[in-house]
Amino acid sequence: PQGTYFMVKHKNSIALYGSNSFKKIKEFPHNFVLGAKISPCEKWIITYDKSENNTSKKIKVWSVAEEEVKREFDGIAGYPGTTFKWSSDGKYFARLQPNMISVYETPSMEMLQDTDGIKKSLKMDDVQDFEWSKAPDSYFIACWKKPDQSKPPLFTLLSLPERKQFHTKTLLALKSCELIWHPKTTRIAVVSSFETPNKKDSENCKIDILAFDRKKKHVIMTQVERKGEIMDFAWQPLDNGGFSFVYREVASSYGSKQSYLNIIGFEQKVKNLKPLMLHEMRANVTDCIWNPTGKFLVAANYTTSNVANAGNMYFFYIKNESVYSLERPSHGSAGFGEWDPSGRFFASMVSDARGRDEASYRIYSPTGETLFKHKIESLHQFEWRKRPKTMLSEKEIEKLESDYKNYRNKYKEMDAKVSEEKEKEGKEQLKDKIDLFMKNYLQPKLIIYEEQRPQREAILGHPEINKDNYKFEEIAIEEIVHEEVIKYQSLQNKNLSLFTTTAL
Repeated sequence: PQGTYFMVKHKNSIALYGSNSFKKIKEFPHNFVLGAKISPCEKWIITYDKSENNTSKKIKVWSVAEEEVKREFDGIAGYPGTTFKWSSDGKYFARLQPNMISVYETPSMEMLQDTDGIKKSLKMDDVQDFEWSKAPDSYFIACWKKPDQSKPPLFTLLSLPERKQFHTKTLLALKSCELIWHPKTTRIAVVSSFETPNKKDSENCKIDILAFDRKKKHVIMTQVERKGEIMDFAWQPLDNGGFSFVYREVASSYGSKQSYLNIIGFEQKVKNLKPLMLHEMRANVTDCIWNPTGKFLVAANYTTSNVANAGNMYFFYIKNESVYSLERPSHGSAGFGEWDPSGRFFASMVSDARGRDEASYRIYSPTGETLFKHKIESLHQFEWRKRPKTMLSEKEIEKLESDYKNYRNKYKEMDAKVSEEKEKEGKEQLKDKIDLFMKNYLQPKLIIYEEQRPQREAILGHPEINKDNYKFEEIAIEEIVHEEVIKYQSLQNKNLSLFTTTAL
């Protein structure tokens, strides 16, 4: 998560590579290992296997530094990669089980206690999925449960470690649900699809945006609803940023479903979350990917089917409440796109699943200019190296950007001074090399040349011409050029044109 290690899955182990030479640093043996999930702090790692023997310890929690197993779990139904999830800083990890969520603390690996000091799981009937909040020092768990005969589907927010139910919301006529936390704040998007009595508009979707304040115990809500299917949702990674989503409408009169990109912001002068439509575009796209700086957005068609417009991309620049359309490159059959952690480059990839001859990746600038292309046979995966989170706050970053001109002039002078010093040093080194050449090579050769002069004159039959006996003078000659303007009449259009000729 911070780019310290490069994780590789072997048949019976998980290995971590690192250092300047990317050599193997750590290895965690686990027979028939299926995958692993490392904590955001990179101190702990969970490995799990695909053994069907329920008596075996399928899930292990390791200490990365000690390379020791700290806790083991029996395997249950469900994929361990989705049933185990880390909190944003790795202080807790939670496990989804039938009708409950179990939360464990690090480094003790013990189950979280309730107010009475009893270690027990969080009871949640028919819970389907959960997600940890991503904001620093924020420990919220959002989950949702499917409906039963007596109770409707329910969204629940739990506050940890006090294990209190912070907020609940009923989700009527729910078909599916996805929980997406904002990467920097305690805002969450509940993306759901639901049914309506009208069969013509049976495919409907909505996005509930909820913002939580733990201190004030306050919840702000807003909602965006569309007729169709949400294909992708992404938060703008700014504290006061909005979001974007791609949705596909119900079948139109043309017989095909149209896709739309929506970019939504929030009115900054309004305390409540009042959505503001910044941009809407009808385009055949499936994904929307925000730049880590929150200023650029890529909407792309990364469909798995080989359609004609697969790999088309649209680059946008967002400033305040304005959206500017930039380049529209295309990488045929591309099925993947990702920004690098710095936000300076964007990459798209065509894997070997689309064809060995087409496997390649490309690098783009934030404006969509293609910078680099490379074909790799049997290309299967592309991954940017992660970076640690910046230690600067968003306000400090904004101040640096506003003071950029002052810093630019200051460092421009420093760079010019360094360049002058390097240029002076280079000239001195060149002079030393010339002097060394003259002393060790050219001057000895000139002495030999003068000693061989009588032999050359004997061969020529006359003395050699000595340039020192001649005098050279430079003479400057001035010539007056007369310029005259002559009019010509065009025979084709009968218009008068002026041409300038020069007479010497």
